[in-house]
Amino acid sequence: MLTASDSKPRSRAPASLPALTHGASADLGPASFNYTMLYNVLAWPAGVVPVSRVRPVETDRRPQAVDMVDRAARRVDKDSAGLPVGVQVAARPGREDLIVAVMSAVESALSGSVDYPRVPTAIA
Repeated sequence: MLTASDSKPRSRAPASLPALTHGASADLGPASFNYTMLYNVLAWPAGVVPVSRVRPVETDRRPQAVDMVDRAARRVDKDSAGLPVGVQVAARPGREDLIVAVMSAVESALSGSVDYPRVPTAIA
C-alpha cells in the first residue's frame, strides 16, 4: 500500500522482474538494485516470491539500446531464458505477517503453472 497526499491507502501493482545472471549486477551498476534499495533504506520488511520463468521468446523484446544501462540490460536479457521471474512484496514495518500471507497466496495460486520455477536453475 502506498499513501497518497490525501492519506488514503493506495494499492500498487507489483513489478515482476527476472533474476540476473551471475555477474550481471556489476554490468548494470546501481540500476540493478533500485527496486530493493528503497525498502532497505526505509527498513521496511520485504520478500520475493517466484511467479514464472523467462521464456526464450522473451529474451529479445527490449528496444534498441540507446545508453549504457539499456545496453547492459539487453546483454542480461539475452542470457536470461529459464531464469526465475519474481515479484517483490513489501509492507510497512511490523507487518511481516502480511508479506508472508501475500507470498503464500501467490505461491499457492501459481505453483501449478507450467512455468513455475520449482527448483533452482542449474549454474553452468
